[in-house]
Parts: sequence; C-alpha cells; structure tokens
Amino acid sequence: MLQQKLDLTEDQVTQMQVILIHRDVALDSLRNDPSGNRRADGRARREINQQADQKINALLTADQKPLYEQWKQDLRERRRATQTQP
Repeated sequence: MLQQKLDLTEDQVTQMQVILIHRDVALDSLRNDPSGNRRADGRARREINQQADQKINALLTADQKPLYEQWKQDLRERRRATQTQP
C-alpha cells in the first residue's frame, strides 16, 4: 500500500521491507517476553517504532516525506475512530 501511495522505487520497497521486518521482530520479542513493567515496555515499543520511522524517513525523497507523514496521520485518525466506537 505504501509503495503506491508514496511511489516508492523497487530499491526503496526492499529497504522498507527490511526496516519493517526488523521492527516487527523487535515488537514481537517485546510482546512475547515483556519486562513486567508496563511503562518500560511502552517506552521500548515507542523507541522501536521511532527508530524504524527514522530509518524510513532517511530513505524517502523530499517529495515522499510529506506523503508518508500524511499516511501516518490518517492511520492515527483511523485507529482513534476505531477505539472510540462501541
């Protein structure tokens, strides 16, 4: 989906897949072996996501970055709408 929305090159798609796989593995590891401290786990989750986001931003062009930010904003809004529904 991001490939089309951001008009990614094949090289960018490959790099993005690697970044997202590493992020998912780290998040799964945290989920499967939590520290027992919810705050620390939340911070660790945010850090993992922030690192992935920084890597993604580094590989995007100047034209793609605003599209990526808009996509993230849309995703946040959809999540909020889903959480507030009964």
